[in-house]
Amino acid sequence: MPLIVFMTRNLQTHQLAVGKRFVAKRLGLAEVHVRTPAATPTPFQLREVARIGDWLGPLGGERR
Repeated sequence: MPLIVFMTRNLQTHQLAVGKRFVAKRLGLAEVHVRTPAATPTPFQLREVARIGDWLGPLGGERR
């Protein structure tokens, strides 16, 4: 249930808050520079980005 809420809750804000971080993780970029004003991800969103990114692996690589 929490994942469903994570993926569908205010989709536009969700995409702005975590989309850049998700792509950066999959590209292997360590740092994400946020410009203000920016949506701030919640700790739960950051954990889900890490979990799903780890499961998918790097872009261009094989899924684990």
